[in-house]
Order: sequence, then structure tokens, then C-alpha cells
Amino acid sequence: MRSPALGIQSPDNILLHGLLVFGFAQDVQQRMSQSMKEGLFRTHYGSSEDVIAEIWYDLTVTEIPDSQVAADKNTEAGIKKFFISLHFLRVYPSSSRIASTHFKQCERLCCGANVWKWVEKIQGLKAKVIVWTDDLDDPNGQIMVVSVDGVDMKTWEQKHPTLPVDKKNYSQEYNHGAVKYKIAINMWTGKIVWIHGPYRGGAHDITIFKHGLKDKLADGKMAIADRGYATSDPVLMRKLATPNPADSDELRRFKSRVRARHETLNEHLKNFKILSDTYRHNVNKHKAAFKAACVMVQYQLNYGAPLFDV
Repeated sequence: MRSPALGIQSPDNILLHGLLVFGFAQDVQQRMSQSMKEGLFRTHYGSSEDVIAEIWYDLTVTEIPDSQVAADKNTEAGIKKFFISLHFLRVYPSSSRIASTHFKQCERLCCGANVWKWVEKIQGLKAKVIVWTDDLDDPNGQIMVVSVDGVDMKTWEQKHPTLPVDKKNYSQEYNHGAVKYKIAINMWTGKIVWIHGPYRGGAHDITIFKHGLKDKLADGKMAIADRGYATSDPVLMRKLATPNPADSDELRRFKSRVRARHETLNEHLKNFKILSDTYRHNVNKHKAAFKAACVMVQYQLNYGAPLFDV
């Protein structure tokens, strides 16, 4: 018999459901303090119950085809799979058997398509929450409109057909096989407005910039970036605001704060162990995991945990 539809869930109900499916019975939860319940929830799912409630709401009402939750999935069984997928992103269990033990589900429900289809639904919300806004192209607006930086994510090293090591897949940051993404943050709102990748771990920052954000930035607009984007190309120099000895003290400090804020965002992303641990699954699925984590961080920024102002 089909489970009854759940519909929209309040943060309190999301907190209750999230702990129930992980094995904390209702009577056990009643003996916990609110702060303990909230802490356990964040530990297992990577965000607060308020954030997860907003994501669940948007999944149930969205018209984005890739993210829509069908009526037969908006059930107790469906939300349990949703939580299993959140846990997968946050904790990245070393085996599906560990997850099945925690959630008291058969192993089949804790791996493969049963998990990835929910990850893909979450990443589909990128179309709603990660948007390049019109103010970034306003010819009468600010010149420096975004900050840009890259993040390297370790992956299992792919075998090269002839060489013992394929340096093009190697990240200089980790000296390990990796993929690389670029993220742009709106300078004035502190929200993610653009993500791009994946690229091979050995790709240079300026090469990626040429094939991505350079064409996204309107004429006369610039992105603040670190020294890795230094270039002598006059076309690129008009698009990039890198550290410059000619900067005034005020501008130097401003650029430094902007870059520090971007690093803070990168740390938020790496709270999801699927991004901070060595990725073990099909590398073609890494993009979905990365986008899903970006979407969840954007919801965090929108609902109670913004980045600091610059």
C-alpha cells in the first residue's frame, strides 16, 4: 500500500524526521535538549533543519523538471531516501553497508541510483538559487562585481594508458589526482552566482578563466582574484583585479577581505565529505555532487548563515 503524502514540512517536522530515520526514536528525542538535537542533525546532514525544510519545500513545489518530487515520492519512504542522500553528501560513508546499518535499511537503498537520483534533484535547484543577476551587468553599477576562485577536489587517480602518472590530472594543492571547479561570488551580496567545471586537476587558473568567466563578465566589469590569475594578456587584465603593488592601502585591504571571504565559502563546501575526502565513485557523477553541495551552501547563505560583509 502506498504511503500517505507528506506535503510541505516545517523545520520542526524535518528535525523530527531526520533524527527518526537515523535511529533516534521519538521518546529518545523527547529526552534530548533542543541544542543536542540540532547538533546531531547538522552532523549527519550538513545543514540546519530550517535549510533542509526550505530545500524539501522547493523540491515539492518546483517546476524545474530535474528537481520535481513526484507525488509517489513525497511520502515517508521518499523523505527517508532524501535524508539518506543528504547523509551521503555530508558523511560520504566508506561503504553503503555502514549507511544501511545507521538507517536500518537494506543496502540497496543506500547506494547507486537510489542515492544519486536525489543528489541530482538537489543539484537541479541550481537553476533557482545560483543565478547571475542583472545588477552584475549594469553599465552604471560597480566595476568590481564578483570574486572568483577555484577549488580542487581529490579523486581516485585515473590510470594513464602509457605513463605511470598523468600530471594533467594532478592537483598542485594536493599532489594527488583531482578535479577542479571555479566559483564566482557576488561582491556585494556574498551569494554564489556562477560555478564552472569540472576541469582536470592540473588545469591552470588563467586557462580556465579564458574558457569560462571571461566571457560571462560584461565589458567594463572585473573579478577580484588571487595571484594565480596574474597575466600579461591585456584583454584578461581588463577583466581581472589581482593583487597589484600600485593598489592603495584601502584597495589592497578590500581585495584581501574579498579573497578571505571566498576562502570561507570554500571551507563551507568542504564540510561535505564527498568533496573533502578522496572521491571514490564514477568521476562523471562528481559534477552532480559538487553542484548539490553548492546548492545546499547557497541555501545556508540565504537562510541564516551568510558570509561576512566586505
